[in-house]
Amino acid sequence: MRQILIIALSYGITPILMALAILLAWWLAKREERDEQKEIRRSGWLRSVGPLLLLAMAGALQGCALVLIGGGVAAGGAGVAYARGEVEQVHAAPYDKVWDATLRALRTLNIRVTDTQKDQISAKATGVKSDGTAVVVTVLPVTKDSTSVRVRVGYFGDRPDSERIQGQIAVALKS
Repeated sequence: MRQILIIALSYGITPILMALAILLAWWLAKREERDEQKEIRRSGWLRSVGPLLLLAMAGALQGCALVLIGGGVAAGGAGVAYARGEVEQVHAAPYDKVWDATLRALRTLNIRVTDTQKDQISAKATGVKSDGTAVVVTVLPVTKDSTSVRVRVGYFGDRPDSERIQGQIAVALKS
């Protein structure tokens, strides 16, 4: 049962799936006790395959995390990640320079900026595309010479549009 809990916790299964995993582990433990009391010898295949099956189920149900890990390995050199509808990229430039490039990029892409908030810890630009879709860009300093930019287009996120904005920010940084 401990193995199943460790696997469930390490793969970030949602609370409902976690409860199902705990119930499955409890049921298997009770079944094993009954079998031992009746002196019925089981083959033990479920004991050896069970954790692997749970791991495969967790991977299938939590595919985003596995895709993100694989994508993080594949795109590690580019420094781009996509999670929860946001495209995040770390730019090798100071915070203020990246903020200015972000505002230029939004203007270049005809995204009307409706609100900006900036302090020493973070900056946020909220805008609207010509079709009415909301755009939110968050700029966070990572180190003195690197800055993280997160872009979300729309409520659920639009990866191609977010990547287009990130690309324009990179172009604006070079000019």
